[in-house]
Amino acid sequence: MEKAKYSADVELKIATIWQEKGYPHRAIAGYQKVLAQQPDNAEVHKQHINLLSQTKGLDAAFDHYGLVRKGDKPLVIAPADVLCCVVVRNEALRLPFFLDYH
Repeated sequence: MEKAKYSADVELKIATIWQEKGYPHRAIAGYQKVLAQQPDNAEVHKQHINLLSQTKGLDAAFDHYGLVRKGDKPLVIAPADVLCCVVVRNEALRLPFFLDYH
């Protein structure tokens, strides 16, 4: 378990460097490796989804996460727009982490 965490931490650092150096596809692949080991890592999901939507568009991000759009109207989102999507379930244990993060 400890070796897997170390491996994921190293992979995350490498993916972040790829992103900073302008290699988004390598960074995306690195984030996916981290998420394979740490599927509940919200921060990596955030980095991954942001980079995926920036490089391949929102539809690619929706496809990757298995999301389905309810409408067929084209999405036009300005950089200054504020977006929020919250799925509410019976997850009282996660609520404090959600509120701390957002």
